[in-house]
Amino acid sequence: MKKLLLLILILSVTLSSCSAIENLSKTESEKINEYLNSLLVALEADDKNSVRELFSKVVIDRQENFEQDLEDLLKYFEGEADEYTEDVSCQTSGALGGGEKKVLIKAFYDIKTTKYTYYISLEVCTCDEAEPDNKGITCLNVIKKENILNKSEGMYNYAVDGIDRTSLKEGISVDVNGYYRKIPNSSYDTSKIADIYLNNILGAIENDDEFYVRYWFSHINPFEFFNSTEKSMALLEYFDGTCEPYKGETTVDIEIETIELPMDDPDYKEGGYTRKIGTVSYDIITLRNEIYRFTMRICFDDELDKKNRGIISLYVLKADESTDFNLPYCGDGLFAPGINIGVENLIK
Repeated sequence: MKKLLLLILILSVTLSSCSAIENLSKTESEKINEYLNSLLVALEADDKNSVRELFSKVVIDRQENFEQDLEDLLKYFEGEADEYTEDVSCQTSGALGGGEKKVLIKAFYDIKTTKYTYYISLEVCTCDEAEPDNKGITCLNVIKKENILNKSEGMYNYAVDGIDRTSLKEGISVDVNGYYRKIPNSSYDTSKIADIYLNNILGAIENDDEFYVRYWFSHINPFEFFNSTEKSMALLEYFDGTCEPYKGETTVDIEIETIELPMDDPDYKEGGYTRKIGTVSYDIITLRNEIYRFTMRICFDDELDKKNRGIISLYVLKADESTDFNLPYCGDGLFAPGINIGVENLIK
C-alpha cells in the first residue's frame, strides 16, 4: 500500500472548559491519520484481530452485533489502497464533565483501491479521562462511492469550506447511505441552488436522518442554539410520506445585504462585503397526495464568510381543506432561525 499523503482541512474546535484544547494540533491530525493507515493495512490483510484492536473497547462492548459488522466490513472492502483523493476535513471537540476531558477527532476520506473507490468517515477518541478504555475508533462508516444516494447528483461543486460526509454512527456501518453536503456552487442560478437545498432536506427526511436535516443550515445563526436536534426530530415526525425530488419552477426573492467592518479590523474593505439572502416557497406533494408547504430563507453567498451559506430559516406547514394555494406560504414572516413547524400562513 502506498503511503497516503493526507491534506487536513481544519474545520472547527468546540470547547467546554479552560483545559480543553484550543485548536487541532498537528499531533492530533497525525493520530487519526495513523488510525486510518493502520485500518487500511488490516483490511487489505483481511486481519480481523488487527481491525478489532483499533476500536474503542467501550464501543465494542456496547455493540450487540460488532463481530457481524466486522465480518461485513472485511467482505465489503476489496483491493489495495493505491490512491488518495485530497478532499479531507478534520474536526476535533473537547468536552469536560466533572473536570474530566474527552477528545474526539473526525475525518472524512476518499480512498481509491485497485477495485473500488470508497468513502470513509472516521471518528477516533484520543482521550477520555472518564473511560480510558474508550480510546480508539468509535465510529467507522464505509461506503462505495458508486452506491451513494444523492438526489441532486451532479449539481454540486466542492468548496474549500465545504464538508462532505455520510452519517456517523457508533461502531461499524457498512454500505449505509447518507447524503453528501457539498456547498452548492454560488455561480449557479439561485433557483437551482434553492432546489438543491430543498431536495437534500427532503432526502434527509426520507432517510429519517435528523443529523442531515440540521446539516444544511447556515452558520450565520448557529442552529445549535435553537434546539436543533429536538426540532429536526420533530420535523421527521411531522412530515409523513415520501416524494420525488422537486423539479418544478422556482422563484427566489433576493436581498443584498452590506456588511461594514471597522476600519481597524484586519479584514476591513472599503465599501464593505455583500451577503446574498433569498426567500423561496414550495408546495410539495407526497406519494400519498398530501401537500406540505415549505418556505426557506437561504444565504446564497457571503463575501466575508463562505461558511455562512446555507438555510437560515425553514418553515413547514401541512396543508388542509382550508388552505388557499393562491397565496404563497410565508409562515409568520419573522423568519426565525432554524426549523419552524406548523406555523400558519401570515398572509390571509
